[in-house]
Amino acid sequence: MKLFKVVIVVAVVLINQSIIAETNIIDERANSKKIEQYDKFELTFSLGKEYKDPFDKQIVHVQGHFLSPSNKETVADGFYYQDYRHHLYGSTEIISQVGTPEWKIRFTPKETGKYKYWITLKDREGTTKTSERTFEVINGTNPGFISICPTDRNYFEFSNGEFYYPIGHNIRYPAGGQGGKGFDFSLQFQKGTFIYLDYLQKMSLNGENWMAIWFSTDWMNLEWKNGFQDYKGLGKYNLENAWKLDEILHKAHERNIYINLFLNHHGEFLKKTESTPDGVWHDSPYNIENGGFLKEPEELYTDNRAKTWQKQKLDYILARWGYSINIMQWTIISEIDLTQLYYDALHGDFMSEVEDIQEVKPVIDWLEEMAQYIKKHDPNKHLISANFAYYRHGMEVWANTPTLDIVQSNCFTNDTEDDPEKIISTYTELMKNFNMPYLPAEYGGHWSYNTDDTLETFLHCSLWLMFMSNMSGATGFWWWSWIDAKNMYWHYKALADFIIFDDKRNQNFKPFKKVIPKTNGKLRAIGIKGKDIIYIWIYNKKVLETQKKIKTISAGKVLELKNVKDGKYLVEVWDTYEGEKIAAKKVSAIGGKLNLGLPKVRKDIALKIKRLN
Repeated sequence: MKLFKVVIVVAVVLINQSIIAETNIIDERANSKKIEQYDKFELTFSLGKEYKDPFDKQIVHVQGHFLSPSNKETVADGFYYQDYRHHLYGSTEIISQVGTPEWKIRFTPKETGKYKYWITLKDREGTTKTSERTFEVINGTNPGFISICPTDRNYFEFSNGEFYYPIGHNIRYPAGGQGGKGFDFSLQFQKGTFIYLDYLQKMSLNGENWMAIWFSTDWMNLEWKNGFQDYKGLGKYNLENAWKLDEILHKAHERNIYINLFLNHHGEFLKKTESTPDGVWHDSPYNIENGGFLKEPEELYTDNRAKTWQKQKLDYILARWGYSINIMQWTIISEIDLTQLYYDALHGDFMSEVEDIQEVKPVIDWLEEMAQYIKKHDPNKHLISANFAYYRHGMEVWANTPTLDIVQSNCFTNDTEDDPEKIISTYTELMKNFNMPYLPAEYGGHWSYNTDDTLETFLHCSLWLMFMSNMSGATGFWWWSWIDAKNMYWHYKALADFIIFDDKRNQNFKPFKKVIPKTNGKLRAIGIKGKDIIYIWIYNKKVLETQKKIKTISAGKVLELKNVKDGKYLVEVWDTYEGEKIAAKKVSAIGGKLNLGLPKVRKDIALKIKRLN
């Protein structure tokens, strides 16, 4: 009898503990019990009590624990969530709140098979835990996360080993970046996320697989000063804006487009002057005059309280979007050289360079600290970068921030590099020694004013110049509203069709430039020569200046390539505007030389030369 009583007591205690563990997590539901590998597994639930600040992990910390079939545990933070719906009223997006706030956990499984999972909730009363649940992961079509190729650090690949070459342009906010005055189209900012859905469809249909978007002060920011629109101040995240990014990411996933997400806008930490029009420090929630605690914007990099708030925002970003295979990279901040501390180190001359690295050391240290924090807390180890407004800046940053993965700067015209070829070649020369992939973050003529012809010239030429270099992708064109209004997406399709089945990894490409003989310097070649393939862009010099009224250079010209492995090659000639192969011929390299007869060239053509085994 005594033994029986003890057993009963123990059983009751265990039952009560289970009830306590489940009490504070209510109405838990999964998006599916069977999902594809690298797809999103999502849990939605409510908590049994309200918390004063659901964004502060010191007050409430929810985590999902996922045990893979190979017994590897991954922990994903939960996040506070509000659902919305949207519709178009005329040409204006109307967003409406649906229901009450809930909590979510998002997780991306990397293995197939049966997963176990449970949820923990930690608050000031202690820690509670749910019982284990399960879900199944099956084979699918998702390629996985993007990383740097371990055998060729110049390029990217997916988890499944597929090559990824980013091609695409910026879409910082719904409409803008029109590129100049007097254009005959109107902006559609009021369409909000709906215009992103239009953009993504057109991009996908034309071979684009990359885009950049921002948490900027005028679109989709998570926090801003209390009282502006529906912002609530520092650390009180805008759940409607977060929902907008959910929608964009969902459509990007459907369209196989991968995103460079900018996490901070430089203007927030820059004072507005005639020479720094981007500055919005006067409205920043960090500003002591707006209820913050920083007296000057440069204190962002040194004040420990500011670092704590930055890390809290990173926690929310990683919890909500760290699951996504369609996030290519986190860019910690835009245009660092246009934040106050770095700008002051240039001593009023933006085209100058930092003379004393100690003046910008706080920037270097801050970037490395934030990058390390992301790397530690991102369960999927997305790539990390930062961004400079002028590509001659930042050398001291790239050399001293080992946790950053990608070099990226803007490439607009200036006094010394005034055409696409000069800009791309100068940028390549500057960045090639860092043993990191490098991409343009923005480009397209002048940063402020351009004609239609200038923009098309830079769009077309830069795409081919980037590919014909050791640059890691063809990214960054800035004037997205112009692309859409003028329907210039087809320039991307031409390049995408040219390279659709190609893999640039492990070719050890060597760049070269040549002037085609007997053309008085008018016809030129730029390209890269690898162990099994050679790419060449043949262009009329005038195409770097205009897309109009260019005279054809007659056929019969010959391009001689030296130091080519002897053997047979297949030479394909491509129309760079239609994206079509217009000719193909087998030729032989003898004595290390390959002679290529060229067709008539008006603007430009591309050659793809493959070694035949």
